[in-house]
Amino acid sequence: MKNLMFDEKIMELELAGRTLKVSTGKISRQSSGAIVIQYGDTVVLSTANRNFNFVHSCPPNLN
Repeated sequence: MKNLMFDEKIMELELAGRTLKVSTGKISRQSSGAIVIQYGDTVVLSTANRNFNFVHSCPPNLN
C-alpha cells in the first residue's frame, strides 16, 4: 500500500500572550484550499472550493 504523505505547512507566533497557529495541507484535502487557524482555545477551519467545469451564462436581455 502506498504511503500518502501530507505536505503540511505550519506557522506559529506569539500574539498578546497566546499562540497563533496557522496550518494548511493536512485536513480537508478535497477542497481547492483549506486552512486551520488556532488562537488560544479557538479553532477555525476555512475552505475554498472551485468548479473547474463552470460555464458562464449571461441572463437574458430584458429590454
